[in-house]
Amino acid sequence: MAQRTRKARRGDRRIDSRTALLLLVVVVSSFAVIMGFRFQALSSAYRRYEVQYETAQKTLAAEEQRLSDLQAQQNRKQTDEDIEKAAREQLGLILPGEILLKPNQ
Repeated sequence: MAQRTRKARRGDRRIDSRTALLLLVVVVSSFAVIMGFRFQALSSAYRRYEVQYETAQKTLAAEEQRLSDLQAQQNRKQTDEDIEKAAREQLGLILPGEILLKPNQ
């Protein structure tokens, strides 16, 4: 009889298959819920970074266009005729031997 009692006690400590299956379902479901929340957080962070990347790409394209325009302007300003024209218009300079006539006001 003493042996039966021991076996009965051991049987009480064992987890039956239904309880084990329920425990497994709870653990897997909890894991799935946690991973779902984590995926949602990562997805929103990815979207934010994607918007920042697109904004940076647009800014880069605008700055490259601006650089191209400035380089073209610099190339145009480096000819002798352009330098002379700018000196006449902006600084009021004249070539030696020229006479500057100003209209009466």
